[in-house]
Amino acid sequence: MTRRERLLAGLFFLGPPLLLLWTSLAGDRVPSGADLLFATPFFAERAPPGFTRPANPLAFDLAYQFVPWRHFAWESLRQGRLPLWNPYSLAGTPFVATMQSAVFYPINLLFTALPFARTFAWSALVRLWIAGFSTYLLARFHAVSRTGALVAGVSFMLCGYVIVWLGHPHTNVAVWLPALALAGERLLAAESGVRRLSATALLAALVGIQFTGGHIETSVDVLFGLGVYYGLRWWQVARRRQLGLVVLPAVGIALGTALAGVQLLPFLEWLPLSAEYQSRPPAAVTLFDPRCWHELLALPLALFPNLYGNPTWPGPYRPYLPWGNYNENVLYVGTLPLLCALVALRFRREPASPVRALALLVLVAAGMALHLPVLDWLNALPGIARANPARLRLVTSFALAVLAGFGADAVLEGGPARRWFVGLAALVVAAGVLLAAGSNILLPPLVPHLAVWGRHVVEARYAALPAPVHPLEYYYEELDAVLAGMVTAFRVGHLAMYAPALVALGGWVLARGSARGPMLVILSVVELIGLGRGYTPAVPRRDFYPTTPVLSRLASDTTLHRMTALHQDLIPDTHMMYELADVRGLDLPTRWYAAYFDAAGRQPWVAAASLLGSVDSPLLRVLNVKYVVGTGEPPPGVRAVEQHGAVYLAELARVQPRSFVVHEAVVADNDARTLELLRAAPDAVYSRVVISGPADVPPVVGDGNGEAAPIAYAPTETAWSVVTGAGGYLVNTDAYYPGWRAYVDGRPAALYRANLAFRAVLVPAGQHTVTFRYEPRSLHVGAVVSALAACVCVILTWRHPPPRNGRPAASGAPAVPGGSRAAR
Repeated sequence: MTRRERLLAGLFFLGPPLLLLWTSLAGDRVPSGADLLFATPFFAERAPPGFTRPANPLAFDLAYQFVPWRHFAWESLRQGRLPLWNPYSLAGTPFVATMQSAVFYPINLLFTALPFARTFAWSALVRLWIAGFSTYLLARFHAVSRTGALVAGVSFMLCGYVIVWLGHPHTNVAVWLPALALAGERLLAAESGVRRLSATALLAALVGIQFTGGHIETSVDVLFGLGVYYGLRWWQVARRRQLGLVVLPAVGIALGTALAGVQLLPFLEWLPLSAEYQSRPPAAVTLFDPRCWHELLALPLALFPNLYGNPTWPGPYRPYLPWGNYNENVLYVGTLPLLCALVALRFRREPASPVRALALLVLVAAGMALHLPVLDWLNALPGIARANPARLRLVTSFALAVLAGFGADAVLEGGPARRWFVGLAALVVAAGVLLAAGSNILLPPLVPHLAVWGRHVVEARYAALPAPVHPLEYYYEELDAVLAGMVTAFRVGHLAMYAPALVALGGWVLARGSARGPMLVILSVVELIGLGRGYTPAVPRRDFYPTTPVLSRLASDTTLHRMTALHQDLIPDTHMMYELADVRGLDLPTRWYAAYFDAAGRQPWVAAASLLGSVDSPLLRVLNVKYVVGTGEPPPGVRAVEQHGAVYLAELARVQPRSFVVHEAVVADNDARTLELLRAAPDAVYSRVVISGPADVPPVVGDGNGEAAPIAYAPTETAWSVVTGAGGYLVNTDAYYPGWRAYVDGRPAALYRANLAFRAVLVPAGQHTVTFRYEPRSLHVGAVVSALAACVCVILTWRHPPPRNGRPAASGAPAVPGGSRAAR
């Protein structure tokens, strides 16, 4: 492949993302899903005229978690700070260690220089370009024609998985899968030891980059897919089954893992301490997983992606299947690419062709995602047993996209392959006609019966809710709206439902025309952009996390305090965008904090998210809570209430300082005993500290007064002036976590885990300065490991001079069939 071709192909793959993101790249819109805020009481007054519902309710995590987290990282880096600790959520929580913050991701670091609102569109553009261009290069490596490679690149770049997770860290990782596969192919094809070492270093660099993307489950899926693909290709092409070609990729993956050590070691320290890990049991080997039936019913989405509804359509979103959602079920690579992939499976099965490896990869990944018998057992393998198998649709989509390139070549060559393609296109058109006819004839009479059945489901689910946010009638009305929307969705004129059939009709026509190649690419681009456009809603910059009177009032209080909100009136982690400290958080608390919050009155909600129904518990009020935001009646025990529309801002009458001195300490041998003591006497939390043991806790003589005042407060270091007459324990209600160190007057002191989830340090009588400093050893060791791995990569890529006698180095395995330089 010439340099000119690479340049032109690189420019081409800028086109589809530009079309998809044009209003954000050239205008003032931000692809963030931030219009979700206007569906909550707190931001309702700032809703734009005509607002009725969010453009995509499934952008929930993007709007409430990933945008605020990204903002915190962006702002910290611009201020010259590494955002190791998040002081705004969950009474303080690790930030880099949770991994989903993606602080070290090169694309995020690159765009730190841009205004924050601009980073989203440009990041999406670059990631989509990487996905498309690297898939093109992989296809061309296998001697696929330019047209076929374009089809493959477009198919993966705009496939359903990449588009629905575009604003999430999943896609940060996913886009590197084709490049990793290409690095593996280069390793297999290397003709000398030097080239193999260079290919190993390239593989290591790509493995390290994808680990910084911020989603460990996707990283596991990507490496699993790479391992299966590389193993199959090694079996196909490696002469004499050379073990060196097995060892080198293992070395590359290990080296890449070490390269990401600065991210992975803090994460591995955090993982067993997280509530998320504790709540996920590993998959077990079963003879048959009943979820298989559910997943098989989602399989038609590979052809008609909107068959069970689309969250961007008008009205409330509920999938027409009573399980899963659009993001988790999507498996779409485009109508024509899918047909081309099927053609490749039929007509491109030469012994050394990658088609066979790709076909087996589709089988394995799809079988695991769909929980098919036997293949489902692979989900219990160590390393992936706690992952979400449904997201192996990524690996399936990648393999189908590359297969589409091979199939496109077969179609363009004519003969039986083209006739097969035409026949498949006709079948899709027929399926669309049958779907339209059947749904429009059968669905209207079925709606009353579906309504009766649906009400039983709604009532059962409502009865299971511990604290319903809405009355039962609200859910009845939502059900009626969903059923009405279903009838509308299947109407013949609804293009989004039947687009695949129309595209297949276009493919049937173009297969007989003279401009088959260009039209195949154009139709694929148009269809996939049509599917993805607007899925990550872009809001005008004026509506991107706007300020409200309550926010202005909270920002004016410069004292050290926390605020919180009740129910879903202000959803965490929105508060992070405004630098407000909250006791709640949307996700990823430590298991200690999650257990403490349950004892304090956590309202059950999604996953480990922290919602409150009241702030009556002393276990909450002791956490330096000063303000409560909500709707309806303010909580008891407040000093002042400000009303702003439907939202009140209540100031508590008694505000406990962030740090305070107590003169009684007891040791609990385990966390269960700690919780028992806290629940038995919650009011004692103001005067007694429960130390998690076993610990050697020196007694305190006397019960004199003690005071603590903040001297300095930063995310990773706080300092307090402590005065106590008889000595005591300074209790600090910032969250405890390994890596925090305590110093009394500059000398190291024992730091205890206090009241299950917080910090305490013994302070002798007199006046002292107590400093808490976050010094995570895992980060420092990880940084050293990353630096050493980077040095090894540089050494591996160092080009050694040729031998003095001028003879070339001994060659290894011959070039991979289908991937040789001559073939390209």
